[in-house]
Amino acid sequence: MKKILVLGSSIAGVKAIEEIRRFEPDCEATILTDGEYPYDRGLFTPVLSKEADYKKIFYKPNDYYEKNRINVVVGQKIARINLKKCKVTTDDKQAFEGDVLIVTDAPGYKLPEIRGVNKNGVYTLQQLTDLNLILDFLPLIDTVLIQSDSNRGASIAAAFLKRDKEVIWVVSTDQVAQNLLAADTTGKLAAAARENNLRVVAANPISEILGEGDVKAIRLKSGKILAAQIIIFPDAPVDFKILADPAVTVDGKIRVNEQFQTGIEGVFALDAACVSADPGQENAGFLLVTVLEQQGAAVAAALKGSKMADAANS
Repeated sequence: MKKILVLGSSIAGVKAIEEIRRFEPDCEATILTDGEYPYDRGLFTPVLSKEADYKKIFYKPNDYYEKNRINVVVGQKIARINLKKCKVTTDDKQAFEGDVLIVTDAPGYKLPEIRGVNKNGVYTLQQLTDLNLILDFLPLIDTVLIQSDSNRGASIAAAFLKRDKEVIWVVSTDQVAQNLLAADTTGKLAAAARENNLRVVAANPISEILGEGDVKAIRLKSGKILAAQIIIFPDAPVDFKILADPAVTVDGKIRVNEQFQTGIEGVFALDAACVSADPGQENAGFLLVTVLEQQGAAVAAALKGSKMADAANS
């Protein structure tokens, strides 16, 4: 094993490199990220609500990677992935190869098929680049619209309310709305709904996003138009179309065994890239740091076992 290639900004990938270096101290390591150094996505809503310092999002200080000979390549859009060759090619034609490929994040997320969904101001808030854009834009907006049936959508709504923004929350049914409001033990969402700072819209999804280049408003299925400057789809599923390979079963996410191995030798999938763990292992809809560290350690253990078996057979 000479080269470890990690795709994604997950803590799990960093931990895998740390543990692999225990028995392969001279291996090369490269991390390709979506725009930032590895971070804890569970802190997105606490940062958004000002309950956590932004700097705490990052798993390690930036100089950690240089000191530990980990090459972090930021802001590269992925154009092609060859799993069998453990090779990743970026939009600007740069190619990165490894003896081991660890995929820790989705190359992208599937926004709903709504007219205008690609306008500026539409986010999934599943990557740090989205959070950064929202924080930059926040002083200029009055209203945020969130279309979500999840507890994570509820937590995002609460975070924007703490920023004194008007929130429109679109859910699929009245029952979903009632269940999510009841699950908020603080009672703040229900109170905001009574005070009209939170507007809950049920059984009337977005049919079109309006505006020239930037979001200005949305049209609901009923035809009603509501003004909003930010639209968030936090339940958007991962998009693995560039990972299509007959040796890898994809059902929303990549299927792996108990050691996070895919059906291709030398290729592992962790965190957002593999099948979801028990919801009890999550924080704000994302896996806990301890769980991600365990995943990284499991990959290292699998590779160490393979190395020992190879040595015994040689």
